[in-house]
Amino acid sequence: MTELFGSRRIDEPLLFCLDYMERLSLAPEAVQDYGSGAGYWMLSITKGKVWAASAEGNRQLSKGDSMMLSPLDPLLLTADADGCEGYRLSYRFVKPSGADNRMTLPWEEYGKRSFRIKPFARLADELAELYRSLNGTTPLEQFKSQLLFQQMLYRMLDQYRSTNDEGTSLEVVNRSIAYLQTNYASDYTVTQLADQVNISVRQYTRLFKRITGKTPMDYLNDFRINRSKELLLQTDDQLSRISSRIGIKDVHYFNRRFKQTVGCSPKEYVRKRQIDSKIVTMHYAGEMLALGMRPIGTLDVTLEQLQEDATGIVSIGEAEYRTSDLLELKPDLIVASDFMTREQLTHLETLAPVIVVPWDTLPIERLKQIARVLGKQNEAQVWFDRYTRKKQAVQSWCKERLKPDETAAVIRLDEQKVWVHASRFFPLFYDAIGFRPSALMNLTTERNADNRRVEVPFDRLAEIEADRLYVVEGREKEFKRWLKGVIQTKQWNELSAVRNKQVYVIRQKGVSNNASSLEWQLDQVEQLLGDTSAVPRAGGFFAGNVDYVLRIRQVVLTDG
Repeated sequence: MTELFGSRRIDEPLLFCLDYMERLSLAPEAVQDYGSGAGYWMLSITKGKVWAASAEGNRQLSKGDSMMLSPLDPLLLTADADGCEGYRLSYRFVKPSGADNRMTLPWEEYGKRSFRIKPFARLADELAELYRSLNGTTPLEQFKSQLLFQQMLYRMLDQYRSTNDEGTSLEVVNRSIAYLQTNYASDYTVTQLADQVNISVRQYTRLFKRITGKTPMDYLNDFRINRSKELLLQTDDQLSRISSRIGIKDVHYFNRRFKQTVGCSPKEYVRKRQIDSKIVTMHYAGEMLALGMRPIGTLDVTLEQLQEDATGIVSIGEAEYRTSDLLELKPDLIVASDFMTREQLTHLETLAPVIVVPWDTLPIERLKQIARVLGKQNEAQVWFDRYTRKKQAVQSWCKERLKPDETAAVIRLDEQKVWVHASRFFPLFYDAIGFRPSALMNLTTERNADNRRVEVPFDRLAEIEADRLYVVEGREKEFKRWLKGVIQTKQWNELSAVRNKQVYVIRQKGVSNNASSLEWQLDQVEQLLGDTSAVPRAGGFFAGNVDYVLRIRQVVLTDG
């Protein structure tokens, strides 16, 4: 708006003219194709549901939803099972003389999507009144209709803009929360945090609480306390050092805040961790069982690797955790692995203290790290001594039965390829039994620690040559098809292990290198070295009385 000698002029007014309005009534599952129009369109649903397909995609609109479309945007409506009712309006933008041809209209700026105008009852009344007013034939009556339309459209555009502004503010507050999670040791005030994202303190606090359920300072202090728990369990630092590292300079205030939040002092927390802690772990349930502890929750992929009774261990998801299940369990501690993404770990840190234990490391080292966190060092040593005695007995037994330098490869199947894995993931095979890595492994996975596995397409299967092949039963629904596909190839049948009947299919717990399963595996060595020519007892595909080693021939026969 320009001010000139006490007068004011609108530089670029937004003017719209309603061309026509249609009352929409679609029967159940009816389809209405409007094609593309010359003007702008508005669609408002007053009853039922409808699928609206436009240039922006396909979206479902319910009672109370509205949608804006630009000229030439096609529109195809498909009513839901109960049909739908509403209004469709067509209008045009009246460009003032001299206006910028590149002028962007509000819904084009914020993105074409469905939105809701509140209260909808008022909008429904306005739409009905506007529709009735179009019966007028005189210029004055038509002028009134245009005014009603302009007023209604103004309110819609104003709310539409506010909704998008709110969404933008939520985004910046979410970014502010992510920033705090990384920079929690610095000093902040709510005013500083709000200023960083350029919104008011009141709006910042309201949106922050909507997202987290807490005020900014309560959230920051609770986040700091969780980080202090991690340091208490993983380091021998003095309380003053831990307090400083999390951003609380006064150690006495830290002690008070910790006791207020946790219910006990920091020292008591360390002493009590092995007694009544509720622990969730994504990948280390086997280590906890070996230490005589039972987690309250873990992933399905971890449960499948356990040979022990998993009663009382709740599933928190298949291969990735479900936040709702974690919230329900209310864990005191989460033992995670660096196999997880940084985003996942950061999210977990908002729920409970998180201890990250490296996944790609020797099983005994992994067990020791977890034992230290849980105060179970003595139990870890007892397990290690027992495992070492059993392993030495197995090594002596195998030495009398294996050929000198006998090789083995553990493989997993995929679409038109196999994966050969590094020996360090299978201590039973290469440490206890004493197999040697295959030639391919020596050139790849054994030469470079970054190579966890190597890919071999079906047309190069000769490269996986080894005296024995151990195929891991996949969790994928395509596993049977992949297995049938690989054994039908010429190169597969020319492998020494196939010709000599030294190919085995083993279940997940047969190759898992968690501490609990490793000890159990030592008792199964005779089966791993057994003759696969005898037909095993089985009642179906990977079932029946077969323990955990099954022949490939049996897999195919039981598949019909």
